[in-house]
Amino acid sequence: MIASVAITNDKTTLGWSFSLAMPSGTPCRGRFPRITAGMNDPTNSLARLPRRTFTGAALAMLATPLMSARATTMADDAAPAAPSSRPRLIAPGGTVRVEGEDELVGEIHLAWPAGEPSPTTVRLLDADRGDTFAAFQDAALTRRLARIDEDRLLIHVELRSRPGRPLPPRLLPVVAWAPDREGRGDALVVSAESATVFGPPLGAGLWVAIHDPAWARGHRRVGFQQPDRWTIPGRHAIDFVQVDPDGRIARGDADRPASHFGYGAPVLAVADGVVSATRNDMTEATSIAGNRRHPLIDAPGNHVILSLAGRGHVLYEHLRPGSLTVRPGDRVRKGQVLGELGFTGDSTGPHLHLHLCDEGVPNSGEGLPFVFDRFERLGGYDDLATLGRARWQAAPEGDSTVRIREKPAPHRVIRFTTT
Repeated sequence: MIASVAITNDKTTLGWSFSLAMPSGTPCRGRFPRITAGMNDPTNSLARLPRRTFTGAALAMLATPLMSARATTMADDAAPAAPSSRPRLIAPGGTVRVEGEDELVGEIHLAWPAGEPSPTTVRLLDADRGDTFAAFQDAALTRRLARIDEDRLLIHVELRSRPGRPLPPRLLPVVAWAPDREGRGDALVVSAESATVFGPPLGAGLWVAIHDPAWARGHRRVGFQQPDRWTIPGRHAIDFVQVDPDGRIARGDADRPASHFGYGAPVLAVADGVVSATRNDMTEATSIAGNRRHPLIDAPGNHVILSLAGRGHVLYEHLRPGSLTVRPGDRVRKGQVLGELGFTGDSTGPHLHLHLCDEGVPNSGEGLPFVFDRFERLGGYDDLATLGRARWQAAPEGDSTVRIREKPAPHRVIRFTTT
């Protein structure tokens, strides 16, 4: 789905988890966004879905969450004493390949009571070489800070390999809150396991792979409090919208779901597996603008959850009512039709939401990385607000168009292939 319970913050790129405890009673300084489980209404702290509209401004279309963030301001003053616990770094599932580079995505969770000063610098050290691989400070760090509750902060980060510098096999987090005060965590061993390989989730046509870790309200900022942990199921989620060669998304009236090119497209099993859950009875709005708000339980719309033995659970969301061809317990083969792309649930236009996570329940579990066995990269959108209004930009001359075992980069126009 485009966004589920929203924990929203600002732009993001890799997430991990730190834990730092700061002494209470210390004056604070700085400013950072605060994430709450509240709706976008100052008079009510309960969750509800904001209204979203489907226009050419597809950034808003595919990036608005179910819950919204509120900002909290801290006063400037002295720095606190040393934290009582060490940073803890988490990156579920390890790396994924994106256009020839390795990417690591996760979150940094910090045990950081409200009222304490926000961190001033975050460094990720190559634990073997001892040097800094990446660092964030000032505005670049502030954009990545988000408060989960009164006791915890989240830092969204993303790391990419670069020419001559692969991702370190071990990364060590260092968090500073004053020029001479910092806390170090234990080194994270970056998983050497390969990302799960998917076959095509959709058939013929041109598909825009819509996702962006920098979005303040995209999948990467949608988190859920589980009984024992805070999780981001859509950490690697992609929304697929079909376009034509000229960048149009619909024939005729774009406010009618059935006018969209992708509407009714067969949705395919990306691997052999067992269907663990489905929903097939949710109705659709007759217009894009008329899609109402949905409670959290209905946000995924009609869906299929496909369990892959030991490799997680694939969630297909927003399927067309009555289109499912499978039931819980069915064993399916890679490429088998599961249902049809639709417009149910928390959707701002017909699209397929696809993600992989470690639990087979909507709005639950940690999102895991995946790659597609093979696809053609034909071009993309530099500005997603032009989706449906202008033609996408073709890939530069000389760039390889066939990508093997990769995840599409944000907003790429691709064609799935099998040979």
